[in-house]
Amino acid sequence: MTLVLFIHCDASHQGKVFEKAVSGCLPETECRIIRTIPEFVVELKKNQGSYEKLLFVLFADSRSRLENLVSLGEMLEGRRIVLILPDESKFTLSRAFKLSPRFYTCISESYDDLCDVINKMMLPGDGMS
Repeated sequence: MTLVLFIHCDASHQGKVFEKAVSGCLPETECRIIRTIPEFVVELKKNQGSYEKLLFVLFADSRSRLENLVSLGEMLEGRRIVLILPDESKFTLSRAFKLSPRFYTCISESYDDLCDVINKMMLPGDGMS
């Protein structure tokens, strides 16, 4: 299984903390890091039909970044998605659920729970279907 991380190049310190945490908890997993929305669109088009072999972890560091991702809703349909959100407001959560994530959490300094979830989802048969 391949992990596809979307961490926008403008995500600054928060994005670096997230990337380090996820990379550290999955050292032997194939991981692709996508840094821009156009690059992410190319990745989605390239991998149409191979949904079961990919896990998308999307770092939405702002509401505008979340809106960019929600605008790709059709392309993300049916894919395994984990979302990292900028906050837990009703508005943010209502937008996030349009992507039907299997798991979501908010930006933090520690991603231990997220790493546990990703590790389970990376197992064959993923146990979280």
